Amino acid sequence: MKLLSSNTTNPYINLATEEYLLKETDESYLFIYINDVSVIIGKNQNVYTEVSTEYIKNNQIPVIRRISGGGTVVHDKGNLNFSIILQQNKNRLVTLPEIIRPIQQFLEDCFNIEVELTTRNSLLVNNKKVSGSAFCYHKDRLLAHGTLLINSDLDRISKILHPNPYLFKGRRVKSIISRMINLSRFKSIPRNTKEVEEIMIEYFTRQGYIKSSLPRHTNTLYINKLIDQKYSSWEWNIAHGPDFVFHPEGTASDMFHVKKGRIQQLQKEDNEFVKFKLSEIEDSLLIGKDNNLIKQLERILL
Repeated sequence: MKLLSSNTTNPYINLATEEYLLKETDESYLFIYINDVSVIIGKNQNVYTEVSTEYIKNNQIPVIRRISGGGTVVHDKGNLNFSIILQQNKNRLVTLPEIIRPIQQFLEDCFNIEVELTTRNSLLVNNKKVSGSAFCYHKDRLLAHGTLLINSDLDRISKILHPNPYLFKGRRVKSIISRMINLSRFKSIPRNTKEVEEIMIEYFTRQGYIKSSLPRHTNTLYINKLIDQKYSSWEWNIAHGPDFVFHPEGTASDMFHVKKGRIQQLQKEDNEFVKFKLSEIEDSLLIGKDNNLIKQLERILL
């Protein structure tokens, strides 16, 4: 198992690197990184039903869709992320608990705390969540990645993960909201995430992991292409989610039907369906001198 540590906190680069290591290499890796503030949503999630879009727009927090399933997480520099990428043996498939257990062991061995690994492959300390994980497959390779809350802004996480339940409705892969705690609350654990990262690298090096850098044959053009065409695109990050219905505030029962991130039609109170282009709605609202709906759309739509 090779051990990699990212030299950037750019979430677009780190997520693209994960995909590169999964799909374009044939070795096993433990990849560790820290991201700037960002919202990382599961592959099949609807961002509008998972986060307060008004809050993230006001605070200029990017939303990035990852290639694995599971729920929405918030990254910041108080959060240490790990990715484990393996070549699966067809005769003996590795289970997700087996993959996460070394992270559990790291916390227990280095910081003398008792850590519970749940059936959902989360890590708990004192019955509070300190780590969540998700996974995906590509051919015969497996990516399992997760978070470690070291000194994250839990108040900001709470504000982000509270969408308005009355505005958006639709099928969804719902995030499981859990009680969380920062590991730095325990005296044995540093508050500085980089310091914990260094302890983690030292620990796994002692366990026989080989400290490495990205492979020499790394195709930076491939990673940059992933960033440009996928991880920084509205089509992947926002529109890729499932269809949903937007119910404007202050209306009785008018509903906008949204597909692939774009408003398709308006369902009126009498169930009449009106197809339109957004520019047509803007014109009609402005002509009527009532641009409250447009202000709502601008405030919350990404």
